[in-house]
Amino acid sequence: MWAWLALCIVVLTNLRFLVQTYAQKLCQIGSAALIMVLEPVWTLLLSVWLLNETVGAAKAAGCTLILAALVIYRLPLLWQQRKTAKSRQGSLKVKVSKLPILPRTSLPPLHERERECGG
Repeated sequence: MWAWLALCIVVLTNLRFLVQTYAQKLCQIGSAALIMVLEPVWTLLLSVWLLNETVGAAKAAGCTLILAALVIYRLPLLWQQRKTAKSRQGSLKVKVSKLPILPRTSLPPLHERERECGG
């Protein structure tokens, strides 16, 4: 029995790290860092949900500090993205208004188009 337990621990732990490392290689650096920072929060939430663990003051304070740090870190980035998006929106409106207006074409009803395609 102990051999199975040791085997499961070694294989599953290594498999988890292998999959996590591979997935982090595929995503952006900011997203990977966010996932890694939120690991303790997800662990706490899953333990409450699956194991009915009670959340003490220390655990709640730890999760609150992690989430507050993320919000404080991400707010300037979000404000900068919002400014950039607003400035791009203004330039896109000008470009769209200069496009020529194309005439609309009328399509036959759907059932007639299906007959033409053999459907």
